[in-house]
Amino acid sequence: MKVLVVFNQPYEGSYSAAILEGIQTSLADCSHELDLIHLDRDDFDPVMHGTDLRAIAA
Repeated sequence: MKVLVVFNQPYEGSYSAAILEGIQTSLADCSHELDLIHLDRDDFDPVMHGTDLRAIAA
C-alpha cells in the first residue's frame, strides 16, 4: 500500500518528529511505500505574498 504523509516540524527533537519516525518504521516493517512531503525541508512558505496574488489574477 502507498501512504502519503504531509509533515511540517522544523525541530527534529519534537514529539511530532518522534511520531513520524514511528510511522516510517511501522510502514517499512509492513512493506508499505511511504511518500513523505516534509514541508519544512521543502522550503514551503505558507504566506501568500502580493506577487503570488498577481500571478493568480493574470
